[in-house]
Amino acid sequence: AEPATAPNAIMNFQAAFAQVFEEENKAEAAPEVRVLCLHGALLHKDILQLSLVALKKAAQKQGLELNLIYENGPRAMPMAEAQVFLDKPTRAMLAKQEFLYSWAVNDDSAAHGGREYPDMDDALAFVQSLLKKHAPVHGLLGMSQGGNLAQVVAAQSSNGIGAPLKF
Repeated sequence: AEPATAPNAIMNFQAAFAQVFEEENKAEAAPEVRVLCLHGALLHKDILQLSLVALKKAAQKQGLELNLIYENGPRAMPMAEAQVFLDKPTRAMLAKQEFLYSWAVNDDSAAHGGREYPDMDDALAFVQSLLKKHAPVHGLLGMSQGGNLAQVVAAQSSNGIGAPLKF
C-alpha cells in the first residue's frame, strides 16, 4: 500500500467521489462533497481543521469542492484538568483552548485489553444529530477516537440506521 500522503489521499478521495457521484447528474461544476470531520479524544475542532489544511488545498488543486465540516465532541474537559493527559508540546499548542473535547469516555480497563466506550450510544446519537444538522453530509473523516466513531456510524448507515452516507 502507498503511504498516506496528501496527494495519495486526494487520489483516493477522487476515486471515491467519482464513484459516489457517478449516478447523479453531471453538472458543469464539480459537485460539492460534504464531509463531517470528527477529531480525536481530548482535542478541539480547530486543531483537526489545522491538520487538514493540506488536504483541503490539494482537493482544490484537483478541482474538488470539498466542504469539511468541523464540530466539537459533546464531552468537554477544562484545559486545567486535561493537561495531565497531554505531553508538553501538545499542552503548548492547545494553551489558548479553555476546553478540550471527546466524543465518548475511554475505558482502557477492559478485561480483554482493548478500549471500550461505555457511553457509545450517546456518542452515536450526538453524531447522528450533527449529520441531521449539517445535511446533506456525504461522508465522514475521523482521527483517532473520531475515526473509531466514524466506522460505527458508517456501519449504521450501511445497515439503514441513521443518516445515509455515501462514504
